[in-house]
Amino acid sequence: MTEPILFAIVAVAAVGFAIAMLLSDNAVHSALFLIGTMGCIAFMFLLLNAPFLAMIQITVYTGAIMVLFLFVIMLLGSERLQDDPATPEVRRSRQWFTLIASGLAALLFVLVGIPLVNLNLDLATETGALPEVRVLNAAPDLGNVNVFANDELIVSNLASREASDYVTLNPGDYTLRLEPVNGGTPQATEVSLQRGTQQTLISYADDSLTVVSDDNATVTDDHTARLSFFNASDIPVQLVDLGSDLNADDTVVLVNQLNPGATSEALVTPEGVVNWAFVQAADPTQVVFRLRDYQVNRETSSLVVLTDERVYEGSASGVLRPLAIPVVDESAPAFGGPRAIGLALFTDYMLVFQLLAVLLLAAMIGAIVLVHRETKSATRKPMGRRRVSRPLVNAVAAQVGHDVTSEGTVPELQEPANAPSGD
Repeated sequence: MTEPILFAIVAVAAVGFAIAMLLSDNAVHSALFLIGTMGCIAFMFLLLNAPFLAMIQITVYTGAIMVLFLFVIMLLGSERLQDDPATPEVRRSRQWFTLIASGLAALLFVLVGIPLVNLNLDLATETGALPEVRVLNAAPDLGNVNVFANDELIVSNLASREASDYVTLNPGDYTLRLEPVNGGTPQATEVSLQRGTQQTLISYADDSLTVVSDDNATVTDDHTARLSFFNASDIPVQLVDLGSDLNADDTVVLVNQLNPGATSEALVTPEGVVNWAFVQAADPTQVVFRLRDYQVNRETSSLVVLTDERVYEGSASGVLRPLAIPVVDESAPAFGGPRAIGLALFTDYMLVFQLLAVLLLAAMIGAIVLVHRETKSATRKPMGRRRVSRPLVNAVAAQVGHDVTSEGTVPELQEPANAPSGD
């Protein structure tokens, strides 16, 4: 109940800041109101559990872009709008702008309201992603198999101890059938596939076939992974953390009493290397199979199947020994996180992203062409006699007070008194 109240408060604040931004006569105040709107949008991202988008909203828009706006406003000195020099006739004609803006706003509300009404109507119907199924061939003696869904081949020549990729099917009831490639008894089971589900069809023992629901949702805790365990053996087991080999009392039980054909609850554990083991539930000192130095990667969802494999060690028929088969998938990325944004950007919106990049490139080239001005190189003129407006003789005459060019007017230069004689 708290989130809808917070959303209503922040939504009203965002709309109020936007209206104040449009009605303000001061450009700086408009920019500050826009910063308030961007902050409200960032808070909405936090309500949607998208902290990465919230930080990007604050850093890029509220920070860098708005600071650039304020810098340009201050640099140009356009804090306040200038007086409108339009004539009364022009002002009256501009009154239609208010009606047009009101009509566009009403149209926007209608366009937004229709999807919301349709969404409420669609909630009664079943929506979601199409169901997905994968197959794990864990039977020791089945060999390679072909998998059919209602007589439609969905997986071909699946090897033993291998898992197929997810296959998307339409919702409904199916008969999943495994047929050995080299001949043998087929295995079949009935399954109902619903939207938004992922399931694994596991073949184990000789004629056992079961469907396990997968949980590949987002791992909420950082640096953790989700693991589930399926017991395809014929004895009840436990999953324990043996701890240090030097201390026999530090064993921790992780999964208790996992019966044959059963799946454990999801176990969320930090990433890293673990040393776990399957032990007999009746006698925990008897180790069935060791997961020695098993690497747990973060943000993954794993299904570990304890089964048997046939080993031919001096015996024509071979012997069965325990084996653990891990099937690892990446968990769904967190909404609004960098991985989720990158996944959506480079898959669903790859074409739009490339078109936007081309548009920005064209805009950049156009801006360069518009502001570019060709500069003419300065050509040097040949050197010639400089023409002066005032001759040198006139300048000297002005300094001495008489014409220096007339005869008898030039004063004789007298030798200094201490000048040496010619003798």
